[in-house]
Amino acid sequence: MEVNVGFDADTAGEVGAPLVAPGLPDTAYKVDYTTTAGTAWDATLVNSTNLGVPQGMVNRIYYNGNWGEDIQYSNWGTVVDSIVATPQLASITMIDSCWIKQQIFGTQVTVALKNAPKANFSYYLQMLVVEDSVLDWQTSGGSSIQYFVHRFVLRSAINGSWGDAISFNGANIPVTKYYAFNSAKFRYNGSAITTPPAVPASLLNMAHCYVIAFLYQRSNGGPNDYYVLQAQILHL
Repeated sequence: MEVNVGFDADTAGEVGAPLVAPGLPDTAYKVDYTTTAGTAWDATLVNSTNLGVPQGMVNRIYYNGNWGEDIQYSNWGTVVDSIVATPQLASITMIDSCWIKQQIFGTQVTVALKNAPKANFSYYLQMLVVEDSVLDWQTSGGSSIQYFVHRFVLRSAINGSWGDAISFNGANIPVTKYYAFNSAKFRYNGSAITTPPAVPASLLNMAHCYVIAFLYQRSNGGPNDYYVLQAQILHL
């Protein structure tokens, strides 16, 4: 999931943001890709203001001696490989319904822990909307690319920046939640990706949108805080 933060993600709205290079159209770099959730995660878990971008987190894992530490992009694959074969800690299943003309969708989510809840731990379900294949400006190697393909861009958090608290009564005892999300920015175009895109980057193409659900735990500090136990993605 691509989470955009800081003035690089909102060049039109942030004081002191980079200026658009001479000769580019007035519409270049004008879409605000920041989100309330992404900004909150960055402030709490990453701190890209001091560390720069790009940064990454994998499961919000305890890494290299500091809980919540960011991971440089060159190491993302190594960290993923180190945990991909570990036992599954939770399960998530989702089903959805979409109403295109009404610009709304609903989602049923069922979560369960594989092991008994830990004493003094709390659990949270986070629901997100992401959009894949967003074509918009990007600077790369000093050059401005008009139709750079941004993958799985965080567009909104359905249930707030930190999700909903979930109470589990034991191992393998499911909990089901229901969510609805609507946006005046939703459009629908299922045709092949073209340049310029059929749905501009300032709007959301429902044909390219997904719901991401992830379950994480809080342990009130320490290496297990904010740790993601399981995630699931569903194409609308």
